[in-house]
Amino acid sequence: MVKSGLIAGAVMFVLALGAAAILSPLCTPCVAIFVGLGAGWLACNFDRPVEQSDSFKKGAIAGAIAGGVGILGQLIAAFINASFIQPEMLNDILGQEAVNTQMLWAGQLGGAFCVGLFNVLLMAGLGVAGAAIWRAMNKNKQAAPPPNYYPPQY
Repeated sequence: MVKSGLIAGAVMFVLALGAAAILSPLCTPCVAIFVGLGAGWLACNFDRPVEQSDSFKKGAIAGAIAGGVGILGQLIAAFINASFIQPEMLNDILGQEAVNTQMLWAGQLGGAFCVGLFNVLLMAGLGVAGAAIWRAMNKNKQAAPPPNYYPPQY
């Protein structure tokens, strides 16, 4: 589950960095939907859990790990956005002197962190959904649980 979480986290890092730097930090939950599903599916595909609860747990942990790595990409993108956007540009758009440099940096970094925390929760939940998809696809291919051992009766 850690391996799949880090793989999906690397994908989330790159996609969150690109989506948040080019478009907006508010676009990353759309990316988190698909990466969270993939993290849960991949965790079960690597570990092949027998129990349903075990597969859901592995999917949730993998999704949360991927979301945690994605926060780093969002914070770097927020730093890039805050470096390029000037408060004067926003004040011209708003038509008043409402934004200064400190507000811009706090808004960019704080907003990216809050959206990143939302993505962690979203991806953990969707990791469970990805694990459920894996279980539905591989219902007949799972290994049978070990039989209970009963000592011979004499």
